[in-house]
Amino acid sequence: MASCRNETLYKTGDLVFVAGIEANAMDHAIMGSTGAMVHVGIIDVERDSVFVIDVAPQTGVSRRTFEQFAEAQKYGNNEEPAMTVMRLKNRRGVKSFVAKAKTLCGADYDFTFLPDNGLYYCSELVHDCYVRNGKPVFDAYPMNFRNADGEYDAFWVNLFASEGLEIPQGVLGTNPDALFRSNILKKVETRPGTSPR
Repeated sequence: MASCRNETLYKTGDLVFVAGIEANAMDHAIMGSTGAMVHVGIIDVERDSVFVIDVAPQTGVSRRTFEQFAEAQKYGNNEEPAMTVMRLKNRRGVKSFVAKAKTLCGADYDFTFLPDNGLYYCSELVHDCYVRNGKPVFDAYPMNFRNADGEYDAFWVNLFASEGLEIPQGVLGTNPDALFRSNILKKVETRPGTSPR
C-alpha cells in the first residue's frame, strides 16, 4: 500500500496528481482529450498526518487519509498508479484554499462538467478553491473532449447522452493535466521509498 512515510515532505495546499492508464475507460477518454494526468487531489497536513481532499464519481467531495486516497487509485490488478506532488511557487493563501475545500465535503461529482452548478469534478474543485484576492490562481480554458483524430470517445458520448446533454466542447473549464503543466507549480521532490513518486 502506498503511504506517506515522510509526511514532512508534503505541505498543506500541495496537489497530488494521478497518471491514467489506457485500460480504464474514463482514464482513456481523459488521456485522449487532455493528457496523461487524469486526477488531482488537495493535500491537507494536520500534525503528523496527511489527508487528501478530492472528488470522485463514487464519493463526491471527501477528505480521507493519504493512504486511503492512494488505495482508491489502484487499478483492477491492484497496481498502484504513478502519482506526482506539486506545490505552488507562491504559497500565499494556501490555508484558506484548503479551508474552502473542506467546506465542500459532501458535494456531489459533476458528471456534466459544467461550471457554477454546485457540483465538482476534480480539477474544478481545485480551480474553484484556489482563489486569491477574488481571482482564481489557475486559468480556465475552453474544454476539449475530442481525441487526436478530432472524434469524441465513446465514453464521452455515452456519459453526456445519459445526462441528456450535449458534450460541452469549448465551455470554459479545466483538467488535471492543464493544472499539472501550469508554470505556477513546482515538483515536490520525494526521497527513495516514499510515495507519491
